[in-house]
Amino acid sequence: MPSSLEVVNDGLVRLGVPPLASLADQSAQAIAAQSIYETIAKSALAEHPWSFALREEQLPKLVISDEDKRNYGFDYVYQLPSDYLRVIGLRSRDEYRLAGDQLYTNDKEAFTLYVANVTEAAWPSYFVKLVSFQFAAAVAITLTEQTSRADLMYRLASEQRRTARNTDSQQTPPHVFDLMRVYTRRTYNPLTQA
Repeated sequence: MPSSLEVVNDGLVRLGVPPLASLADQSAQAIAAQSIYETIAKSALAEHPWSFALREEQLPKLVISDEDKRNYGFDYVYQLPSDYLRVIGLRSRDEYRLAGDQLYTNDKEAFTLYVANVTEAAWPSYFVKLVSFQFAAAVAITLTEQTSRADLMYRLASEQRRTARNTDSQQTPPHVFDLMRVYTRRTYNPLTQA
């Protein structure tokens, strides 16, 4: 299973830059990796309901006074898991709103499906490749000073994103697609009307 160092080194090798012995090095590559790698990894995880990162969990109910509520119009407040990056929906398909690390809904027992911040050890090879391309694209100009190389990495990352999503979608359980259909359906929004 890969580590963050292996994913970073994969991206660096794709750029033609020497790999790192450690992320704690003081080289330009290590400093670039320390500053943006985690953001890139979390962003890539959150952008799609990856089958390997999906979790379903019953949320603990919170007791909050009305003055401490961050959102009104809902009967119940729940604590989101500490590892959540993105909520896909509730098993009940009830409406909900997020406010920081809290979920507001009228559902008496909130079972949520969410994308978790999973470590590299849980990443399949198609996702490792995607993150390494995205990392390479993000640091290409800084490390190589070549915009053409950055453009190439962005294009390869885009192609790998499509491949990874297609591969992963073949492994996604049907109930996830059902939830996604509910939450991606167009609804009437009076604020968008002129």
